[in-house]
Amino acid sequence: MDTLPDIGRPPAFGLQEKAEASVDRARFGDGYEQRRPAGLNSIKRVWPLEWTPLTVEQKDTLYQFLFSKAEVEAFLFTPKTHSSPVRVVATDISWRQEGRFYTVAATFTEDHNP
Repeated sequence: MDTLPDIGRPPAFGLQEKAEASVDRARFGDGYEQRRPAGLNSIKRVWPLEWTPLTVEQKDTLYQFLFSKAEVEAFLFTPKTHSSPVRVVATDISWRQEGRFYTVAATFTEDHNP
């Protein structure tokens, strides 16, 4: 399995991790609701990430890697708060130019597929 390439710059300061839960709900007419986890892996960790400032070479390496995987192929990513890699897929991949430097942004979502 591929690993996120090392471009010599970690994601920008302020790493955020959030949890997204998938829940089955049964709603009743009187406002009563029953809830249960939707499957064995009903909670996924999500990391909205941004790398900046990047040179054109760093931007091309990172963007091309993420674009080639885009929402289909999982890869390994090690958040700076974790000691071991996490299997993720990338979504919302984008880049922008700011003067002579670039920013790449993406959202990594934990992938529970085998």
